[in-house]
Amino acid sequence: MKDIKEIFFLFSVNQKFFTDTAIELNKLNKNLTFSGLAYSKYKYFKKFNYKNIFYINDIINNLEKKFNKNIDINYIENYLDINFSELIHLDRHIIRKNKSYQKKSALNLIRFIINYLESTKPSLVIAEGVDDLVSFVACRYCNLNKINFFSIQNSRLGNGLLLSDKVDSGTKNINKDFKYFYSKIKNNSNFAVEEYDNFINSYISNKKKVYYLNKIFNFKNLRFKDLIKFFSYFEEYYNDKKGFHYKDHPLLLPFKRLVRLLKNYYYIFFVKKINIKNLEKINFFYYGLHVYPEAATLIIGRETPDQLNLIKLISKALPYNKYLVVKEHPHSIGKRDIFFYNKIIKMHNVILIDHNVNNFDILKLSEGLVTISSSLSLEATLLKKPVYIFGDYYLDIDKNCYKIKSFNDLKKILKNNINFYDEISRKALIYAIQKNSIYLEGYLNSRNYKKQTIYDFAKTIMEKYIL
Repeated sequence: MKDIKEIFFLFSVNQKFFTDTAIELNKLNKNLTFSGLAYSKYKYFKKFNYKNIFYINDIINNLEKKFNKNIDINYIENYLDINFSELIHLDRHIIRKNKSYQKKSALNLIRFIINYLESTKPSLVIAEGVDDLVSFVACRYCNLNKINFFSIQNSRLGNGLLLSDKVDSGTKNINKDFKYFYSKIKNNSNFAVEEYDNFINSYISNKKKVYYLNKIFNFKNLRFKDLIKFFSYFEEYYNDKKGFHYKDHPLLLPFKRLVRLLKNYYYIFFVKKINIKNLEKINFFYYGLHVYPEAATLIIGRETPDQLNLIKLISKALPYNKYLVVKEHPHSIGKRDIFFYNKIIKMHNVILIDHNVNNFDILKLSEGLVTISSSLSLEATLLKKPVYIFGDYYLDIDKNCYKIKSFNDLKKILKNNINFYDEISRKALIYAIQKNSIYLEGYLNSRNYKKQTIYDFAKTIMEKYIL
């Protein structure tokens, strides 16, 4: 066995899932120790004997002095190759606080995570995702210092998951395997992996979508499950009122539910939308709205997080006879400002399409996809449509995926579009993603999983990082 000293969790909202994982890993290897960084004093932590659990509010308030060695901001910026101000904007919880708190909290959290990783040198760091300041810094630091790190990312194809070791949600192995498959297919036109080809054909013919979009967010009715979630949040909140991630008092949740319901009705009945038949006679590019805030906009799309202004930019860049078709993300219905959609449809060459229209049907009629980092990128790739991205997204290794670097760049691309399509690159990308995807039985998210899910996950960690 490898000399594993410690596994360090960045819990975020995965307190229960990671604790169950630690319990299972401990059964498989008694020599492992476990520590972590948590948002709040979650009661479920008592089910396992962690070596250390640190709490974000304690770190912000300088209570963890052992790991608060002074680190200069200039050093942070040079070492991580990113501005301190940009780091602050990566975190949805920090940016909603007052100005003095933002600087203090960001600096103390960065100091802690760098000092902790430097002094303890854990053998493996596991994150819920690279979707906040701490996980971003940890990922960058681990890569620079050859510490094993992964975050759980959706592969964006069906039920697949990636153990991502990069901030762009990809993996180093995907990049390596993409080059391997590209060379193999280029030098041998008969080379194929039947399992992967069958997956591609089935995915397209059945118009499948990434698994988390299959989850029904039925907030229109009150269900018993909703009451359980409400009282669970209520209990968690009062167990640690200073929890870093608590945005609302529990008693505000029913009111917020009502507001979302009213916004949903407004979107459904009063916002002008078109259907698929309206697209058959126009030339257009497709843009699928992202949920905000989330990693796609805060981390991967950190240079262009404002989607309304981004759509305005695309509108300005479009040739006179072309349109931008925009579709709402199903998980955002009822969450946005009610005037958001009106601002979009007032643009002369921007059209909002009904959210129930299948993405494959839209993409088939389109000239390509414009996005920050949407899972639609892979659906467009499957349909042999060019993808134009603004984000720092791992899919830009595909030769059919083009990174937008400037407004003039955007204008030229949308005017000329890309007529040549590299089929070898398309196949190599899908092969590489499939090869590096893992599948956990019963996993929907960190709150919805089975015992088998935990066993499979622990076994995967053992095989990839410990055995």
